This record gives sequence, structure tokens and C-alpha cells, in this order.
Amino acid sequence: MEMKRDEEAGFAELISINEAGRRLSLSPWTIRAHVRKGSIKSIHCGRRVLIPASELSRIQRGGLPSLRDDSKKAVSSKEAPIPNTEMTSAV
Repeated sequence: MEMKRDEEAGFAELISINEAGRRLSLSPWTIRAHVRKGSIKSIHCGRRVLIPASELSRIQRGGLPSLRDDSKKAVSSKEAPIPNTEMTSAV
């Protein structure tokens, strides 16, 4: 009887956030941010978040999108509204 490999049996290698960060040379906080954004697929097991090894391979081949939100444009100091700092006295 031939034994099936784990992947063939439906069980992929699962990697912790910290280990994924080490393998991708990214901080665990960056990995978590990508998981929240949905750019890294993950499996939640109780409080633990695990990432399939195949997902790490995909990231190593194709990279990750930027975490910056391009819809929030930086406002230069020339464009920023100036708050009213005059004191009005009540008479």
C-alpha cells in the first residue's frame, strides 16, 4: 500500500507568522498586516494564524502588493487648511 504525501492527502505544511516573516525577510507585523488586508491567505486555528507553505512560495515568485492606501493622498503644508487661532473675547 502506497502512502500519500501530505499535500495529496489534503494537508499542506502550515507556517506560523513568525516563521513566515523569517522566510520572507519581513517583520511579523508586516505579515499580519498583509493577512488582514487579504493579500496573504491564512488559516485561523483558535487564536493562531497559520500560512500555507504554498502561499509563501507564491509570494516568493510574485511578491506582495504595497500596504500603502493610495486613496489617502498626503496633503502638503501649502494645501492644508489653517486653523483659526484667533481668540475672541466675550464682552
